[in-house]
Amino acid sequence: MRKALTLLTALIALTSCSDGDPSNEPDALNLPLTSAAESSPELNDRGNMPKYIGEEAHVLASTAADAAWVLTFNIDEIRVDPACDSGFPEPPANGHYIAISVRVATTPDYDPDTQYLGFTENDFRVIQPDGITVSDVTGNARSCLAPSHSIASAQIGPGQQYAGTVVIDAPVSTGALVYAPGGAPAGWEWDFF
Repeated sequence: MRKALTLLTALIALTSCSDGDPSNEPDALNLPLTSAAESSPELNDRGNMPKYIGEEAHVLASTAADAAWVLTFNIDEIRVDPACDSGFPEPPANGHYIAISVRVATTPDYDPDTQYLGFTENDFRVIQPDGITVSDVTGNARSCLAPSHSIASAQIGPGQQYAGTVVIDAPVSTGALVYAPGGAPAGWEWDFF
């Protein structure tokens, strides 16, 4: 967990932000490399880096000014109350299942021993429309999704591409989704409606 928190601090301090125009975004699976010194992140009032659906988020190799991207990920879709396909779904314990479609790509320089990121329900939280943060979004989420569609069990390695879904169990159907790996205090944030 200490490695994840150190990495997240580096990520928020050094990841690049877009100008908000999706046509200017590089292809996530093309993995362009850039210097961290070329841009600085814009954080919202909660200390998260706001993103829109489909916008790349970047993970840098280190906090060095010339660090290159070693991992990119996109949240391609956020679906509220998706159809469960596990064959044994339980009703959501907290009110609503939320399916998060994720794409991840790494460069050959990605080191899973020092830069580990996972995409499980434990890495997400929801901010309700009233501003209340809900950190425990596990509920019955694991009963909803067939393992063949889940990215949660992916062992992210260097020079790889992944696509899959994470399901969380949340009390609201609108709000903000936060990805904060390892339980870090801040991360990336997407609005969903």
